[in-house]
Formats: sequence, C-alpha cells, structure tokens
Amino acid sequence: MKLSYKSVLPFAISLLSHLQKAVDELKKKGVSLDEKQFSSFVKKQISSWEPTINGIKILDDKTRSHAVLFIAGVALNLMKGSKNE
Repeated sequence: MKLSYKSVLPFAISLLSHLQKAVDELKKKGVSLDEKQFSSFVKKQISSWEPTINGIKILDDKTRSHAVLFIAGVALNLMKGSKNE
C-alpha cells in the first residue's frame, strides 16, 4: 500500500486538533499538571476519535492507548520547551 499525503492529511489534521486541545489544556491548567491526570484528560478527549486512512479505521484499543501517550507527551514537551525559551 502506498500512502499519499491526500489520504493521510485528514488524519494529520485531526491529530493536530487533538494536540492543540492538549496544549490549550496545559496552558489553562499549567505545565506542572499531574501527568497521569493529564493523560486521563487526553484519553477522554480521544475516546470517540475514529480516524481513517483510505477508509480503514486505524485506531484499535492498543493503538489508541499509544496515541494518548503520544499526544500527552508531545504536548508536555512542547509546553516545557516553550518555558525554557
């Protein structure tokens, strides 16, 4: 299977939206927010997210758990990094 930017772009845009919501939550609550509590926020935020690529659902339970860690981790790293600038 060859992936094109056109087939992946809707997923990338929705991922960006979830990442932005996570960053906004950190701005509102503070970067020192408990990481487990923050991961719970992200988990709830993406609980009904059903992204597809080429019509194929790409999140199963395991992948969704990894997505929570990815989104939460990237948001935390962005906010921690922006404090150091």
